[in-house]
Amino acid sequence: MFYAHEVPVSGTTHCYLGFGTASWDGSTPVVKLGWRDKNGNRSRPGGEIWMEALEQMITDGIKLGYLDPKRALQAVARGMT
Repeated sequence: MFYAHEVPVSGTTHCYLGFGTASWDGSTPVVKLGWRDKNGNRSRPGGEIWMEALEQMITDGIKLGYLDPKRALQAVARGMT
């Protein structure tokens, strides 16, 4: 992944969301969940997720009971302001 932005995950001191482009083509928008090791360095983060897949992740997470629909809507509303 080629990082363009790194944003701390709310409620943690060591996790972050990395936004940028895919390592396989350098142009597809992706996001990664990452974390820092005890020395503050980036640990090997999880896999790259296409930004286009986020909508499905949210809707399937709600359908399967992993994500509360009310909290999801509140998060979206906070991001729009």
